[in-house]
Amino acid sequence: MSGLCKPCHSTCDSCDGPTEKACLSCASPLILQGTKCVGKCDKGYYSGRESQLCEPCLHTCSRCLSKTNCTESTKEPVSGAT
Repeated sequence: MSGLCKPCHSTCDSCDGPTEKACLSCASPLILQGTKCVGKCDKGYYSGRESQLCEPCLHTCSRCLSKTNCTESTKEPVSGAT
């Protein structure tokens, strides 16, 4: 091991490795989803305004504006149900 630090991926502000999937924080205006910096959260996640993180929606939501504001449900209506 050389003991030299490698630079973070260009999308990362801080990281624990050189790849785009090793980010700990993101360069503005990107937001962190897991360990990757993205411009927009994936389906099933929402952007936490204060934390700059993509947070998961409730398991019953495929899209949401916040943890408790579901805009699209994951459950499909059962055919023939009343």
